[in-house]
Amino acid sequence: MCTRANQASVPDSLRALLGSVVSVITALLLLTVALTTAPIRWRRQRPTRHGRPTYPNHVEVQVHLSDRRRVAEIEQTCHAALRRAARTWAPRELPLDRVEVLYSAPSLGKVDLYERWATVAPDAKPDAGSLVVISVGVANEYRDLTPDEIAGSVAGQIERLVADRYQREHSQEQLSTPTVRQPEPVPPAARPHGVNEAMLPDNVTELSSVRSLLAKMQRSQPLTSADSSSNGVHPEPTPA
Repeated sequence: MCTRANQASVPDSLRALLGSVVSVITALLLLTVALTTAPIRWRRQRPTRHGRPTYPNHVEVQVHLSDRRRVAEIEQTCHAALRRAARTWAPRELPLDRVEVLYSAPSLGKVDLYERWATVAPDAKPDAGSLVVISVGVANEYRDLTPDEIAGSVAGQIERLVADRYQREHSQEQLSTPTVRQPEPVPPAARPHGVNEAMLPDNVTELSSVRSLLAKMQRSQPLTSADSSSNGVHPEPTPA
């Protein structure tokens, strides 16, 4: 008994083979990407000394330029600056919502804070309805700024925002009491002739104060030659 060959099975087998090859290539590409980005992902997930960073996925970067290549470079460097700032100020969340880059902004950047930008529930957080925008320029008086310089301006404004929020949250924080150093007594050997404890001021703690006191006493005494004294008694000057 003979069986007739199915001619349609050859194209089906070829399509199945091509599908398998595409699947294998795709899997190899994904594996390569995963291995390549593993150090970066491991570094992002590694916690800092004070906690795990909160990465700013909520922060939107807007670049108002027509050059698409320059826009892509600035967006990339700004996102990198945001990620580094998140590790710097971990575990606190970065207190901003948007970053805009445009010609009319100052080169070092500025911060615009709108405390009641959106309506929120009464029991929401105090800053839930606020909007914080960092605006950075793309040029100064002489030249266009590089993407790294723009990212540095963004990082500087983030530092100001974090410091301002920390001061507002800890406005009642008491400073440590300064240590008051007690005045050290002047040794008898360093005291001038005829000076006792009652004549020394209470705050004489430095050698310069003692020297000043010596100079004042010497100016108040009459001028005599070095060999005109005997046993500490000065003879009266001979009248002319």
